[in-house]
Amino acid sequence: MKLNPIGKVDKTIILIVMIIIAYMAFSDKGGPRGAGTKKSPSANTTPAKQPMVDPVPTRDPGLWPPPAEGKVEMALDLEASNYLIVFDGSGSMSDRECSGRDPKIHVARAAVKKFIDSLGPGDNVALVGFGGMPHGMKKTDLIEHGFVSGDTSGAIQTLEKIFPMGNTPLSQAMKRGLSMLEGQARRQGGYGKYNMIIITDGVATDSDPSVTARMIVSSSMVRIHAIGFCLDGKHKLDVPGYTRYSTANNPQTLEEGLQSVLAESDQFDPGTFVEQ
Repeated sequence: MKLNPIGKVDKTIILIVMIIIAYMAFSDKGGPRGAGTKKSPSANTTPAKQPMVDPVPTRDPGLWPPPAEGKVEMALDLEASNYLIVFDGSGSMSDRECSGRDPKIHVARAAVKKFIDSLGPGDNVALVGFGGMPHGMKKTDLIEHGFVSGDTSGAIQTLEKIFPMGNTPLSQAMKRGLSMLEGQARRQGGYGKYNMIIITDGVATDSDPSVTARMIVSSSMVRIHAIGFCLDGKHKLDVPGYTRYSTANNPQTLEEGLQSVLAESDQFDPGTFVEQ
């Protein structure tokens, strides 16, 4: 039986089909095609500029407080609020600006004592100061009184011993205060509230206190309140998102600044401290 050869019309149809298949395969690989084809970005395309945004503070206290090396005597009140006061007794606190007739240190002492007296019966207070001591008026690096549950008189007595003298080792005092707060946190099993209150009238003479503040807040459950007493301009401890900073230019505003710490502490949720 003899087969008929493929006609010209059939060849034409086959050729058209092959062209269509080849065109579709080429288009799927990124070649030119109509609507819906993926196009490679132009080499001259410039990405849109993103708005400048301040970095969001991060807070990862991890295991805080750090474990103790030895045995820890637990506190009776695990939910107590704790206040560590960093008191600037540097030489400039002998000036009388913003304080009337008295040296600034007298006004600051009186405000701190009033603050301590206003604490609740279950609150704990400790003190880290720097300046001079009355016996021989020798400069001392740090003057401190640790946490004693239910007793605030020791902190007040230590405060009375600080005389204006020397430089401003602010960062050193803050780090020592953190260590004292960590010790108290161990005694409370990590429960309760932890506040560092800083009263200063000048610039730190050791390291940058803003770096220290960021380190403390980002790695612990400590909240920092800083008051610049009789200071003009921005202070290194004014670190948005990490510290609560205010200024005081007279005895009344200094007392008000300290009292506001209590209100802020009552509203403090340790899980959401850093402002987002």
